[in-house]
Amino acid sequence: AGECSHTGVHGGNRLASNSLLEALVFGRRAAAEIQRRFKSSGNQVLPYDYQIQDGSKILPSGIIDEIKSIMQDAYFVLPNRERIMPGLCRANEIMRELKEEGYKLTYEYCEALSLATMASLILSDVVDNDEK
Repeated sequence: AGECSHTGVHGGNRLASNSLLEALVFGRRAAAEIQRRFKSSGNQVLPYDYQIQDGSKILPSGIIDEIKSIMQDAYFVLPNRERIMPGLCRANEIMRELKEEGYKLTYEYCEALSLATMASLILSDVVDNDEK
């Protein structure tokens, strides 16, 4: 929770020591908020039925490297405004392919889906903030 808190305290180029501070401070705040909301909801947790779908296709090589390249080009230390939209479009396309094409559930698949999701979220946030 602290790692994903999106505080902006240390900017886009985060170092491990900065992330640790955010993980401790904002992780604790997130946990306290979750606990507060849980208590106010009557301590009711609703079940969620999640079906793992293990496909038959093997993940093509190079997808993970492509996502890393997208982020390197579009958002290294500072956002590259000309590369944000093309990068976002491609990250979204990769994410859609990963979800719909029936790939085998492997470590590489999970890593690629995670990276594509994060790339999409980060680049979408830049676009959203530019529009404000």
